[in-house]
Amino acid sequence: MWSIVERQGIICFYRIFFKLLCKATPMKAKFLLFLLLPMLLISELFAQQEIPSVRVVYLVSADRQERSDYKAAIKMAVLDIQKWYRKQMNGRTFRLNDPVVEVLQSNQPASWFTGTPIPGVGEGDWGFQHTLSEIRRLLPNEAIPGNYTWVMYSDGPGSSGRGGGQLCYLPEDDLLGLTGKHPTQPDIPRWIAGLGHEIGHAFGLPHPADTKKYEDAIMWTGIYGKYPDQTYLTPDDKKLLLESPFFKTDEEIEAGKPVSQTTYSYHGGEFVRYKARDGSAYWIENASDGSTFRFEETKNDGTYYYAFGRSFITLKIPMKGGASYFSDTNGQYWNTNHYVTITVDQKLGDDLTGDIKVSNPVNKAKVMQDCQPVQKLGPTAPNEAVEITFVNHTSREVRLFWISHDQQPIQYHILRPDERFLQPTYTNHWWMAKSMSGECLGVFKSTDARPAVVDIEPKVATIRMYTADEAVIKKN
Repeated sequence: MWSIVERQGIICFYRIFFKLLCKATPMKAKFLLFLLLPMLLISELFAQQEIPSVRVVYLVSADRQERSDYKAAIKMAVLDIQKWYRKQMNGRTFRLNDPVVEVLQSNQPASWFTGTPIPGVGEGDWGFQHTLSEIRRLLPNEAIPGNYTWVMYSDGPGSSGRGGGQLCYLPEDDLLGLTGKHPTQPDIPRWIAGLGHEIGHAFGLPHPADTKKYEDAIMWTGIYGKYPDQTYLTPDDKKLLLESPFFKTDEEIEAGKPVSQTTYSYHGGEFVRYKARDGSAYWIENASDGSTFRFEETKNDGTYYYAFGRSFITLKIPMKGGASYFSDTNGQYWNTNHYVTITVDQKLGDDLTGDIKVSNPVNKAKVMQDCQPVQKLGPTAPNEAVEITFVNHTSREVRLFWISHDQQPIQYHILRPDERFLQPTYTNHWWMAKSMSGECLGVFKSTDARPAVVDIEPKVATIRMYTADEAVIKKN
């Protein structure tokens, strides 16, 4: 299994190799290609280079049901700890995959995870190893850990988390804790801090060498009653994370996000070009057999885009559509590929017009028209579980934020035009809607345990919040 650093080194090797190959005599070129053959066998392991990010999995045992409160609590916790790391690292934090929480269904009962021995493995690690093996079985096309750090929540019984080597495991005790239902430690921040501790191990952080000096560090006993404001990363922790490919500033993350998407369709498949804010671009091929491949754009000559990717294939795609080509000789010879037609050409993340107002609430749902500083809203104390459905009736994207326990807005979801999005939450938790340019559209919370609906409408219309029962009556 290649680490991120090893794969980056291999990519550099190939780039140098091809430069030498292009300059070599025919005899030397044959010799170089002979040396290259063994490396070709492993090229697919790193052909698709994704931005390193964190993937969060909620593994449901065969004899248990997926719980919306567990999924919501996991999402809140990982977003909260992402924010905490950003504060500790002066603006650097890890990137989360989309969706934030992936739910997988195991075919093993809950008792199997910690109750089934593994030869040569201590009992305390059975839950971790079995959870990892199940996720690998359920995601057979993923080279775990690969280009991700994995957070693995399991509803199997257990009280000991594990972390290291881009992997961390948290059992049922953590799920009970995150929902405030742990029998002896119901304090939710303690379990968010527990996630922060184990994911720290996954990023390569050890326990502090001087445990007396750094007693309250998150990588020691700072997870108990100290999170979020009294626990911290040590100077050594910060030094390690500054060298981690997982930790980027918001600006670096935003610069790499796509702002436009152009789809070039062919019979049975498509090439999709994503252009980022920093001007770079990459391509995703969705092939006719269901497979997906990534290519990095290297240049364009005003007529064609050129992109390099899997098995040293270079694509040559006409900017305005037409015949495309591929080369396995670094562009020396071209073979006819697919005839492509532009079917989608759109900007991503356009700003909202901002002409949205917030109406008075109905029933017990509280909506505030003025987007005052969130610190004035008061802390979010969890009460009863509730579901809110957000509906975006505008032609633009809208960002949804949860106001965390320390009154910090944490982005949860981007509502696409005409999208309906179901969000499990708790009564008395504040939520905020913003345009993509950062304009606050309203803050609101539900003090009623009944399912609620939030309508976001453009111009003279309003953001309305009402119960799901009323929504059915209204629809009819």
